Amino acid sequence: MSEDLRRARLAAMAVLFCNGVLYSTWGVYIPTIKQKFALSDGLLAIAMVAVAAGGIATLARAGNWISKNGSGRASVQSGMLMAVSAAVIPLIPSYAVLLPFLFIYGIATAANDVAANSQGAYIEPGRGDRSSAPCMGVSVLVASSGLRLRASGLEPCACRYSTSRSSRRPRAQRCWRRRGS
Repeated sequence: MSEDLRRARLAAMAVLFCNGVLYSTWGVYIPTIKQKFALSDGLLAIAMVAVAAGGIATLARAGNWISKNGSGRASVQSGMLMAVSAAVIPLIPSYAVLLPFLFIYGIATAANDVAANSQGAYIEPGRGDRSSAPCMGVSVLVASSGLRLRASGLEPCACRYSTSRSSRRPRAQRCWRRRGS
């Protein structure tokens, strides 16, 4: 395998790994959002439809955008938008503000999925096998792990910041705690 092909494969795996992490973050926060805004099942469903609507609105246009910018650049750009929108979701103060952010999150998620899969499709012919299957497996594994933690009674709590001794720069650390603790 050529060095360029190996790098492209690793980049696609990294993008799909990050996609899985961010998608599981949204899944884990659904009960928290329901409780925070005291949402009925119907209002929670509307919030979830906002994510799906953003994705559906994006799918028709994503191919043109990706072919114009390249799957690598599109993966990075949509991944950044996905990360920012996922980070803001738990901080949103009201339900009315939440819906547009969930729509944006849906746009970013769909665009990132299409871009990463386009990169995988670019890689496959060069290897002569189905090399994107392990990439997609990484995304599914990470997303299901986050959802499994939530199902086992753990929930994310506020990030803690620590300073590493070697760099003296603050690092965010995600912690999990038992529900109700």
